[in-house]
Amino acid sequence: MEAPDYGNWVLRNCVGFAYGSQKMERNSAFTEKPDIDFCTWTTLDNTNPLGEKASTSGTTYSKTVNDYSSEYEDLSYETAIGPRQANGELPLKFGRLKAGSKLIDAGTPITDFKTVDAHKNHYNYSDNAPDNWSVTLNIPYVGKSADYGPYEYGGDDNAYTLVMPKNDGTLEDEAVDDTDDGKYYQVETVVNDYLFQDEVIADNVKKYITGGNAEGVKPKYYGKPSSGKGSVEYVDENTTPGKKYGSASYGAYYLPKTTNVEFTLSSLAQMQSNIYCTGGRTLKIDWKYVDGSGNGTASVNLSEGVAWVDRRLRKAKAHSLSTCLASAMAYMS
Repeated sequence: MEAPDYGNWVLRNCVGFAYGSQKMERNSAFTEKPDIDFCTWTTLDNTNPLGEKASTSGTTYSKTVNDYSSEYEDLSYETAIGPRQANGELPLKFGRLKAGSKLIDAGTPITDFKTVDAHKNHYNYSDNAPDNWSVTLNIPYVGKSADYGPYEYGGDDNAYTLVMPKNDGTLEDEAVDDTDDGKYYQVETVVNDYLFQDEVIADNVKKYITGGNAEGVKPKYYGKPSSGKGSVEYVDENTTPGKKYGSASYGAYYLPKTTNVEFTLSSLAQMQSNIYCTGGRTLKIDWKYVDGSGNGTASVNLSEGVAWVDRRLRKAKAHSLSTCLASAMAYMS
């Protein structure tokens, strides 16, 4: 199970079976613990939810994940890929508990479970942003409690209606574009992949650079030589790049230590850039609205070599950036 790109896994009443070659080591690479406390291998078997090789933090865990496949009518691969039912559902016996199974009524009810909107931070760029688009789930069950597995024994195949949030009138309804990724806000990239290889900075970039005491553009810069003195100048494709310059292109906007460059933009939500450091450095970004309505600081520590810097610059419930000029100043220290 891989960590998701957004949010976190929440598993309820899932069943471990056919345990063996995969084990559970991959979970230990998660940066955030999956919410899997109500599954057979955690609740019934008491194994470490982050995997066998993860830290136990002093907690005693079992090393055994039991095989619960005998509790079901059928969990075979052959049945799973067999003909579907007339309504499109999985084959009738697949994933259904046997009568008398110890997994019946042994799970945890999913009642008033509020989901988390993984994209809610993006809405902070708008005055009319909702708190989030979370929904509350209630999944019916039969008996004293929910069963483990995909289907309730004696139930109606978990048929329930998921009610999505409705527009409260804050924004006008818009047709859904099925080709997007579900984010309904506009993103404009003002400068993209500019390599600073021109003797004179192009007007479409220069207009955003409004101050600072940095040295400025070095169109032939190709890194620091191994000797540590001076810099490598790009001549042609046979030129060897400087120390730890890697595959980065030649050309740079040079910020010596303690200097800065100021950008002024119509809006600013995120700053991304390739940075080459000749030694350990801290890149600091101060930002503010020119009307004084907001400001903040973001920083990142960098080692010698090329690094990709990706910093979101925002504050909770910020004013609409579309109506404010945003100024950002980047320093190298």
